[in-house]
Amino acid sequence: MDPTDLTQLHMHLTAIGFSALKVAENPIFSSYVKTEQPILYLVFVAEAKTYFAARAQADEAMERITQALAKQKDTLLCTRLIRTVLLLDLSTTGEIVDYVENLSFPPEETLHRITWYISREEGKVHAGIDQPTKLMGLEKAVLSALQGDVPQAQPLPAKKGKPFLTFLFLAICIGIECFFALFGGKNEAITLFGLSRDAVLQGAEIYRIFSSTLLHSGVRHLVSNMVYLYYFGSRCERVFGKGGFLLLCLTGAVGSSVFSLLSGAGGISIGASGVVFALIGAMLLVTRRFGARYSGMNYTTLLLLALSSLLLGLLEVHVDNWAHLGGFLSGMLFFVIFRAVEKRKEYPQKPCG
Repeated sequence: MDPTDLTQLHMHLTAIGFSALKVAENPIFSSYVKTEQPILYLVFVAEAKTYFAARAQADEAMERITQALAKQKDTLLCTRLIRTVLLLDLSTTGEIVDYVENLSFPPEETLHRITWYISREEGKVHAGIDQPTKLMGLEKAVLSALQGDVPQAQPLPAKKGKPFLTFLFLAICIGIECFFALFGGKNEAITLFGLSRDAVLQGAEIYRIFSSTLLHSGVRHLVSNMVYLYYFGSRCERVFGKGGFLLLCLTGAVGSSVFSLLSGAGGISIGASGVVFALIGAMLLVTRRFGARYSGMNYTTLLLLALSSLLLGLLEVHVDNWAHLGGFLSGMLFFVIFRAVEKRKEYPQKPCG
């Protein structure tokens, strides 16, 4: 096969969340891994003719890697390992089709083995006995790569460094609560800096949109928000960078406040939950587009977490559910705009003429 095909396949696999596995270099195959808790995916890519020229050696090396990962899956919070061998070819070879379609693996409790044979000429997936021909969009990525298509979604570059702004946000919120615990004055501060419909819309006290996110009603309120803020904030800061993370937090504060104010509810709202829901909304779309590599959760798990958190708010009194919804939608909108800007940087429009 043309090396360009393998390069295209690498781009497609990374675009759907796979990472090249760092093992000793093997001239026969390449290895990729993807974690979607509770499943760990392992993919071996090989040219069909190269594989069959040294099949025993290749199978032994693949099995060694498979067993090593099977032992590590628990540390990755996974209960199952799905191993897929991709045999690629330019044109279909009947003998290889017969070999693959007659492959059968004994069932194992936590390990599933799949072998595919795909040629550019035919554009079809041949699989073993009782084996699937579709797996998490993997077949589409391979077929697109063989056709020379450019992947639509490029992986987001993870930003290096510690999540300083996340730690700063945490420190400010915790510090304010500690100050009130020692010296009092919380009620007065909430009156002056909490989100109030009359104060913002009639008194033009816009600063309350942001100051209200730093105040909390008590230890339980603070701890629940800070746990989510640390988990999703640190991940968002690594994905979007410090500037992007700051903009995301500000977007969440504004979006949650706008929804809260437009809901017509009286009283004063406080808490970082609107920002937290913005982080969750952004990470939900990141995970849907790029897999669990950034959020540490698969898309379904994160979606259930988001929906359950929104619905549980309806069961409690004195909870600003409109602010939660506004923050969540604001975070999703932020991701859409962020990706549009990133794509323009990756593929700038050429001037006409």
